Amino acid sequence: AMWALHAPLPALYVTLGMTALAGWVACDGTAVGAVVGVLTAVGGPAIELALVNVLPALTGAELYRYNDADWHGIDSWIPLVYFFGAPAVGGLGRWTSAKLRGRV
Repeated sequence: AMWALHAPLPALYVTLGMTALAGWVACDGTAVGAVVGVLTAVGGPAIELALVNVLPALTGAELYRYNDADWHGIDSWIPLVYFFGAPAVGGLGRWTSAKLRGRV
């Protein structure tokens, strides 16, 4: 909603950063969870950069794009969203591991 209302980027960064941090504290709070958060926040945008920039250069096909991208074809705030989603990634990983071990 803030992006749609054209909120200043610093306000968006602060709001999303605080929300991501609060989500990590509330839903995980572990050092491993923080590492997963950082890796997710780096890996997700890296894949998006490839989808937006490399794939079209190789294939000529634009399969993915942001409407108002402000950084190399992606939104500069998207790593914070990925970090916020990391506790879900960690939870899914723990569940999958338990399932494979027959504990679920």
